Amino acid sequence: MTTKITELKHEEILDRLHTYVTQTGNVLKDDKRELADQKMIKILEDGLIQELMNKKKDEDKIKDNFIDSSVYDEIEFVLLKFYYAIYNDNVELYKKIVDKNISLGKSVYENRLYLLNKELRDIFKNDKEYFEFISINNPAIKRFYSSIGNQDSEERDGYIESFCKIIKGDKRYLSRKKNEYPGIFMNVLTDRNLRVFGEEFLKNATNKQKEVINTFIYNISDEDLVKVGELIKKYPQYKVHCKLETEFIREFTIDELGEMNLRQTIIYNKAAKQGILPLLKEAIKLKPNFDCPDHFIDKDVFETIPVDTIVLLSYNAMTDITKVKHNERYKKNVNKIVRKDLYKLKDIVKKKLEKKKNNKKTKTK
Repeated sequence: MTTKITELKHEEILDRLHTYVTQTGNVLKDDKRELADQKMIKILEDGLIQELMNKKKDEDKIKDNFIDSSVYDEIEFVLLKFYYAIYNDNVELYKKIVDKNISLGKSVYENRLYLLNKELRDIFKNDKEYFEFISINNPAIKRFYSSIGNQDSEERDGYIESFCKIIKGDKRYLSRKKNEYPGIFMNVLTDRNLRVFGEEFLKNATNKQKEVINTFIYNISDEDLVKVGELIKKYPQYKVHCKLETEFIREFTIDELGEMNLRQTIIYNKAAKQGILPLLKEAIKLKPNFDCPDHFIDKDVFETIPVDTIVLLSYNAMTDITKVKHNERYKKNVNKIVRKDLYKLKDIVKKKLEKKKNNKKTKTK
């Protein structure tokens, strides 16, 4: 059982606070940490914990000397926020954040300490600008600081410097255009994107380019991400309407990807997700104008029906196949639709041939 914060020695409290800070992806540099420790010990010696306990009594959270464990958790979280504010030489900012009821998280394990980072606040002319920025962009800020959590101190500082330079150059960098996509670009400014694309490219990226970059989080390798960068540099108007699959990106050249229309992108990408991209490409090779309902791009469909048969099916038959339930009778029911459709096709071809034959006879007369 964890020892209550009120039963710990001051040095033990500091050790616990250090752990909480680093566990949530933040870094404590030795020189700044030592100075913050000295200041925090003095504040603890002046009775900060007792002051916080008295405040909880005033809030009726302590009744008849009964203290719920949640009270200790809340006090511990206050100490953590206050300590990190001291570390960043941002105590006044912390007090203003508290006054403005801006959340710094829910607990020592789920916190937003990064909002107290001095380098982030110093981008803005005043607190009002800063508070407006973090109220809109907090998810993207959190995403960035989470991405650099495991970096060593020097790399981390480099990424933070790049992040701050980009935001300083355009305070609305993370905002999407309201008439296109609502919200913000959550996944554009991360350690990996800064490493792969570089600060200069990201700084000057258009909203369309940011939209493409924003699609990729963990589902793509650095090598494939480089290819995406080359794609949006050569085709800056490239639009993405779904999460692009790795196999889809690898299968086509940059020019093939850039010149695809929306419909082709959707069905090829879905086929890649289903693991049937080679089969779809074979179908399109056999029938260049091949088209089908989105739900027809399904692994079970392409494993049940031969490709040379698929290209003969009518759009209506394909639609009917998408409605077949995936159970033990699936293959039987699908093949039934296929046979019926091919019989109709055979009948249509037969009638066309008869008509053609009759037309020839008429001409000879």
